[in-house]
Amino acid sequence: MDEKANDKEQLRRASQLSRSSVERLYSYYLLAKRAREQGDTHINSRQLASFLQIGDTQVRKDLAAINLVGQPKKGYEIGATIEALSNTMGLDEVHRAVLCGVGKLGQALLQYSRFGEFGFKVSGAFDVSPDIIGQDIAGTRVLHVDHLAKVIEIFSVEIGILTVNVWAAQELCNKMVECGIKAIWNFAPIHLQAPKGVLIRNEDFAGSLAVISHYLKDPAEQ
Repeated sequence: MDEKANDKEQLRRASQLSRSSVERLYSYYLLAKRAREQGDTHINSRQLASFLQIGDTQVRKDLAAINLVGQPKKGYEIGATIEALSNTMGLDEVHRAVLCGVGKLGQALLQYSRFGEFGFKVSGAFDVSPDIIGQDIAGTRVLHVDHLAKVIEIFSVEIGILTVNVWAAQELCNKMVECGIKAIWNFAPIHLQAPKGVLIRNEDFAGSLAVISHYLKDPAEQ
């Protein structure tokens, strides 16, 4: 199989992976990078399985799904493993994002220094408050939300980040989808509705705190 055909096959396989599979692949990626930093040249399925507390058969199945096969008694060559995992998850590409809602959480996300490791580049930040519009946060100028559609068009933005209140979230979600956004990372405490083909990733801080609170109330019952 030539290189171009191999790339197409890898993309086809990646598109068929479940969310849980992608999350495991990212864990393998981090573990492989740490192993390389420690001077290792190979990593085996037993090591990966032990860290994630899963069966090594699952590890081999996950890696085979992206065309990685280990060597007997050696395991997986780390350089090739990191490269394949990075390609599969799109970490070697640039995915442009816009952020709506530049309050404390929005500002913290704009200042997050590791976005680049995941292929993220924030191309615009938006708000409606005169107190924040016009400011530069971590090198990103805050614009009025009326400019959202134009920025998405100019920079071919694929990702929307919502750190707004619950009342504005769905309306902004709709606007982002209309402008061609393919994935939305939502921090508002509401489960957004979007057409099929648009990925919604909800980060429910309040819900997580409620679960922790319930557990601490009587952990023996869990």
